[in-house]
Amino acid sequence: MSKLMMTDRGLHPIAEQTADAFRRGKMNRREYMATVMGLGVTAAGAYALGGIAAPSKALADTPVAGGSLRVGMLIKAFKDPRSFDWSEIGNVARQVNE
Repeated sequence: MSKLMMTDRGLHPIAEQTADAFRRGKMNRREYMATVMGLGVTAAGAYALGGIAAPSKALADTPVAGGSLRVGMLIKAFKDPRSFDWSEIGNVARQVNE
């Protein structure tokens, strides 16, 4: 891989030092990726510099019909639709009162 940067510029001087620190275990993967990508290195370039295997495509199970969707929201008492605080309960009120 010859193109590590997002632009046609050369590799940022600190990118190689950061990759070396990552390979020596001085920083975790998340910190490493955030740092080198902030320096303009592409994700593929960051994997190559750090010696990390590129992530493979996630394979999901076959979808199954049914089940429950649980959503956490702040809900006020359901009294009179005219007195709703629409900024907080608007999504629920639209579903119930339609």
